[in-house]
Amino acid sequence: MEDYIYRFRSARSLLGEYQELRNQSIYFAKLEELNDPMEGFKDIFWSGDDIVWSNLFRHYIQCMTQAFFFLCIAQEEHDLTWDLIPVLDTRPPLLTNELRILFDEALSEVLSHEELNECAQRIAARSHFVRRNELEYYLRNVHELAIPCVAKVMARRKVHPPFLGVDESISAAKIKLAKVAQSAHLVNLIEEERSNDEHASERLFASLNVAMRQVALIDKYNGVFDASRKNSNFVFLNFPEGYVRNIERLVYPDWYTACFTKDFKNSAVWGTYGDRHQGVCLKFRVKSDGERHVLKINRVCGRNSVSGPVRSVVQHPLLPVVYQSKFVAIDFFRSLGSLSAPVLNRDWHRSQDGRVSICDFGGDFPEEKRSAFWKDFEVGATTKLNDWWYEQEYRLVLHGNVLDFSEPASRVANYDFADLEGIIFGINTIDEDKLAIMKIIDEKCQEHRREDFKFYQAYYSHATGKIEAVELSHLKVILGKAARAC
Repeated sequence: MEDYIYRFRSARSLLGEYQELRNQSIYFAKLEELNDPMEGFKDIFWSGDDIVWSNLFRHYIQCMTQAFFFLCIAQEEHDLTWDLIPVLDTRPPLLTNELRILFDEALSEVLSHEELNECAQRIAARSHFVRRNELEYYLRNVHELAIPCVAKVMARRKVHPPFLGVDESISAAKIKLAKVAQSAHLVNLIEEERSNDEHASERLFASLNVAMRQVALIDKYNGVFDASRKNSNFVFLNFPEGYVRNIERLVYPDWYTACFTKDFKNSAVWGTYGDRHQGVCLKFRVKSDGERHVLKINRVCGRNSVSGPVRSVVQHPLLPVVYQSKFVAIDFFRSLGSLSAPVLNRDWHRSQDGRVSICDFGGDFPEEKRSAFWKDFEVGATTKLNDWWYEQEYRLVLHGNVLDFSEPASRVANYDFADLEGIIFGINTIDEDKLAIMKIIDEKCQEHRREDFKFYQAYYSHATGKIEAVELSHLKVILGKAARAC
């Protein structure tokens, strides 16, 4: 790697509301704010015994029950989102005794039907890993049983008026769930016959899910479901699909990133991240720390119960992004690293009668397992598909395993001005923005007693077919004077 790393920014990011240049700030974005919708994608698979599969169904039912309860109370007045669903711990400490009793009763109502247990047993006997589409298919059918069962309890507890046709819905869902359990066995037979086609079952379940979504879309179009009733649709229609996405949080903590590149010469990168060549590119010096390159930043590293976030200077590693044709596969039941040992045992690796799952790794992570877990996390956070190779990206990664970085202000770090070697103006950067940037840099150079700051101008090179940069050698910062052309 070169001794420099580059970060593209728009002029409004540097000079506008957040004043990134004056504040020397680097913002760690959440994944939803990045331009690749596959960012952070995890190729998760599910494989385990009846203990973990039964517990997955229990977990799903508990999450859905709490969403159902919110719908009963709030109706459509307040938006129901996944932030309100206690995916990490379905029995949070602040849950009242009354709600515990209600939720436990709803869970028992659903689990009282043997078809659910039979389904877990058959899925546990699958000869191949279960992937997302197959899991979603199973959960959609569990959902059809869970909804009327929970509705029955809510009506019995006077939380909501009685729903029509609950008993008939339960009977129909039980028949369907029994067929689903049988289908898990049939899929095993199909895979044995087509042993040379490892993706046959994945295509099958993908088709089934697409068909179900088409039916739901048609029902919305025909007015069977009111598309404007977002909370109702969240619970009754979209919950299985959303659950499969959101339980990824059980594997690795939420993480955030600040993106850099090792090469500023790609026109497409300037067009996207450099605001159509109207922005700039920051050029940073980097240091080595063993085999890795690091950038010194001041960021939140702890929290004081009285004063709040505690910041300190750290040498944060710059991780190279790896581009490949597939994402790394992750074993869900054996990688539940975001959970504490008590929650892991209570909700996942122990049965209700005390049996221990084959997926258990002894309660807390042993050191070897912990090291492998964080290595896999890093691989997942720095893997992108080959389509993005032209970015040649490096990134700073911040994760919230212990600290909560959900608030944007907690994800703003500050770099050392001494590490900012220079700024490259884009081909289309307007003079007004250049002058504003020069003024800020001049002030900082006076403050930090620097005379070595460099400005560059990007241009298209016919010889190389790339964006090149020439140093604006006449722009010199002279201590005690304003920046001027010499």
